[in-house]
Amino acid sequence: MAVWNTSFEASPAGADDPSLGDDKFRELKQAVRERLIKEHTMNTGSGLLAEDGWHRMGSGMIYIGEAAPTTKPDGATALDSTYDVGRLWLKVSTGQISYWTGTAWANVFVNGLYIGGRVAINSSGYATWG
Repeated sequence: MAVWNTSFEASPAGADDPSLGDDKFRELKQAVRERLIKEHTMNTGSGLLAEDGWHRMGSGMIYIGEAAPTTKPDGATALDSTYDVGRLWLKVSTGQISYWTGTAWANVFVNGLYIGGRVAINSSGYATWG
């Protein structure tokens, strides 16, 4: 695995032999893939765009903070109703978990109800359903 640092990003240098360019392109693509496959699907054998780049189950990080987020993780692009539905946000002061509906944040746990039952947090901080 290539170490991704400022030296890696500066390669190839302007004075490097241009005939080595193809090697540098392959090294860059391999380094990107090695980092993507940690949390994204990459089926290099299929060649199908539809099979690559999706988040693996459990790989997405949730928003954590007091104010409800209004932008994607880049901090600039507004949340939308197409690609952001289902994002999660934890309000630290209350422990409330909410999800983005496409137009607003909705509570996952409403009045202690969780889909088919009730949720309770025990003294160790674990959730139980009943």
